[in-house]
Amino acid sequence: MQRIINETDTFQVILKENIDHADYQYLFMLYQPIIGVNAINLYLTLVQEKNLTNRINLEFNHKRLMLLLNLNEIELLEAFQKLEVYKLLISYYYQLKSTYIYQLQKPIMPKHFFANPEFENNLINKLGSLQFERQKYYFLKSQPEVTEDFTNISHSIDEKISPSRVNLQQLINKLNQTKSEIIIKQSRVKTKPHQLRANSQVATQNLNINSKNILNEMLNLMQEKNPEEYLTHLTKKPIDNKLKNTLKQLSLTYHLNNEVINCLIEYAWFKNDKRIEPNYIFKIAQTFQENKIDNINDAWKHLKLAYLKSKKNSFSYGKTYHQDVLWTNDQIDFDFNNETINDNQTKNDQKNLMTEKEITKILEEFDKH
Repeated sequence: MQRIINETDTFQVILKENIDHADYQYLFMLYQPIIGVNAINLYLTLVQEKNLTNRINLEFNHKRLMLLLNLNEIELLEAFQKLEVYKLLISYYYQLKSTYIYQLQKPIMPKHFFANPEFENNLINKLGSLQFERQKYYFLKSQPEVTEDFTNISHSIDEKISPSRVNLQQLINKLNQTKSEIIIKQSRVKTKPHQLRANSQVATQNLNINSKNILNEMLNLMQEKNPEEYLTHLTKKPIDNKLKNTLKQLSLTYHLNNEVINCLIEYAWFKNDKRIEPNYIFKIAQTFQENKIDNINDAWKHLKLAYLKSKKNSFSYGKTYHQDVLWTNDQIDFDFNNETINDNQTKNDQKNLMTEKEITKILEEFDKH
C-alpha cells in the first residue's frame, strides 16, 4: 500500500509488555546505530503516549508526533518504516476512519540480535569492527554457552516435580538450623584450644559456602522470573489488579528492570511480615532511581545496608551487631558455646565486627540518600 502521513490521521498505541531498563539499553546501544535517532525517538515517544492514555483519554494524531519530534511528513514516515523493518513496531490501518493502531514490540535479546546475520552485518557497517566487537562483548560476556560437556537434565511431563525453590524466610530458617547443628556438635567435642580454633574455622567456612549457595539460588530465581511470576511464587496466590499496577509502575515510572523489581519485592515482603505495601516499595524504588541502581547485585547491596535499620531477625553479642546472613556480608562469625579460643584470636575477631558506633555512622549516611 502507498502510505502517506496525513497530519489529521489519528492513532492508538498498543504495548503488551513493559519496556524495562534493559530494553532501553538494547535500543540505544544496538538498534540506534542501525535505525537512527529519529526512529528511536519515535519509539520512545509512542511509549510515553501509551503511558498518557493509561491516565487520561486523549486522541492523538500525526500532527502531534511531528511537533513533538520536530519531523516533517517524509521523515516521520521513514522513522515508522525503520521501526517496522526491525520488528519494533507493527502498524495497522483502518481506511474508512483514517485511523492507525501502532503495536510496539520489545527489542529482542542481545543473543538473538547477534544471531541475526542482517542485524549483525548492519551494526558492523555502522560501527566498524572494533566498536562492534566491544558491543558484542559487553552484551554477551555473561551469556553461558551450552557445550557438549553439558547434559540436559530438564524434567519431562511424566516426571513428578518436586519443589526446589523456597522463600527467603525458609532459607533463613535453614541457615539458622545449620548454625545450631554446628554449635551443638562443637559443644559435644572436648578439644584443645588450637584444635577448637581449627574446627571452628572449618565449620565457619562450610556454613559460609552453604550460605552463598542459598543466596545464589535466590538471586538466580529473581533473574529467571518476571515480577508477576515472582510475586505469585512468593505469595502462593494469584496477584490482584492493585499489585499488577504496582509492578507496572515500578517498570514504567521508575524504569526498574525485572531482576531489580524482584529483589525489591522480596525485601519488602520479608521486611513487612509477608505484606506488600506499595507506598513502602515506591519509596525504595525512588531511591533506586536516584542512585541509578539497575542490576540485582547493586540492589541487593543497597537493601542489605537498609536492613541495618532494623534488628528484626538479627542477633547481638555485647557491643557487636550481627545482621541476618542474607542481608549482610558473606562472612559469618560464630560464638562456639561461648568458649574462648585465646586472647589474640578474640581481639582479631572483634576487629572484624562492627561496633554500634560504626553502624550508627553508616545509618546516618544512609538516611542522607
